[in-house]
Amino acid sequence: MKRRVLVCGPGPAARGGISAVIATHFAAGIIDPAATDFVATHRDGSRLRKAATYARAFLRVAAYLAGGRVGLVHLHSSSHASFLRKSGLALLARLAGVPVVFHVHNDELARWLGGGAGLRLRSLGRRVLGDVTVVALTPRLGERLRALDLPRDPAVLANPAPPTTPVPRPAERPPGPWRVLFLGGLTPAKGFADLLAAFALLAGRGIEAELRCGGVGDPAWVATALREFAPGRPVQLLGWVGDAERAHELAAADVLVLPSYTEGQPMTVIEAMAAGTPVVATAVGGVPETVADGTEALLVPPRDPRALADALARLHAEPALAARLAAAAKERARAVHSPAALRAQLAAIYRQAGYG
Repeated sequence: MKRRVLVCGPGPAARGGISAVIATHFAAGIIDPAATDFVATHRDGSRLRKAATYARAFLRVAAYLAGGRVGLVHLHSSSHASFLRKSGLALLARLAGVPVVFHVHNDELARWLGGGAGLRLRSLGRRVLGDVTVVALTPRLGERLRALDLPRDPAVLANPAPPTTPVPRPAERPPGPWRVLFLGGLTPAKGFADLLAAFALLAGRGIEAELRCGGVGDPAWVATALREFAPGRPVQLLGWVGDAERAHELAAADVLVLPSYTEGQPMTVIEAMAAGTPVVATAVGGVPETVADGTEALLVPPRDPRALADALARLHAEPALAARLAAAAKERARAVHSPAALRAQLAAIYRQAGYG
C-alpha cells in the first residue's frame, strides 16, 4: 500500500495567503485528496491558542510518522515563527527517515536567515533547508534561497489560480464612482496607510472614486489611519471577505490594488488576474515575476503614495490600457497558474524529493 502525503500548514480558519493556497491545492486536485492528510499547525487567536494548536500538530505528526503511514511531509512556511514551527516538524520527519518538501511562501526568509536572525537560528535554518527539498514561488525567490548555500537548487511552484469560474465582469461599466478594491490585512506592512494617502490624492485630482477594503486589522490603528490619511473619504471596510464575496467584489472592481512592503506571490493578485480585473501593485517580492509591469499590470515602488496615486489615475484616465493589462494578465493566469499545470509540477517535485 502506497504511503500517504502529510501536508502541514495554517488551517482553513486561518486568514491569509498560505491557507488559501493549501485550500486551493485540495479543491483543485493539485494534490490528491485521497492520498493526502492535513495537519493544521497554526490558527488565528491568542498566543496560548496558537501554541496549543502547534503542540497538537506536533503530536499528530509524530503519531503519523510512528505509524509508518507517511511517505512524504509537505510543510508550508513563511518566515520567523512560522519557519521555526515547521523546522521542528522537518527535523521530526527526517529523524523518521521521511522526505520533506519545505514550501517557502514569502521573500523574507532568505533575508532573515542571511543576516537578520541570530547565529544559532541561521545555523538551524541552513541545517533544516539543507536536508529537505525546498520549494520557492518564483525563480527570483529561489535564487535568494539558493544564496544560503543550499546543496540543491530550490524547485519552483507558482501559486494557483482559484479553481472556480470567475464571476463575469459586466460588458459595460455601470455608472457610479470608480471602484478601487483592496483585499488583504489592514496593516502597515500591507501598505494600507499608503493606500489611504494615495486615495486622498485621487480625490484632490478630481477623480470620483470609492475604496472598498476586504480584510481585518487592529481597529484602533485602522481608525487612526482613516482619520489621518483619508478623513471623510468614501472608504468601505468590508471585514474579512470569503471566497464567493471576493469573486463578486473582483468582478465589480475597476482595479485591484496591493501596496504591500513585502510579498511572496500574492493570491490576491492571481485572483484578480484570473478574474480579468486590472492590477496596480508594489514591485516587491515575487510580484514582478507574477505580473509584468506595463504589459500585465502597473507596478510602483513601495512606500510611495504619490506613485501609487499616479498609477491609479493613469488607469482611470486610460480605460483601454486597463483592459489590455487585464486581458494579458488573464491569459498569463491561464498559462502559469492553472491547476492542471501545477498538478504535474507538484507531482514532479514529490518524485524529486523521493516520494512514489
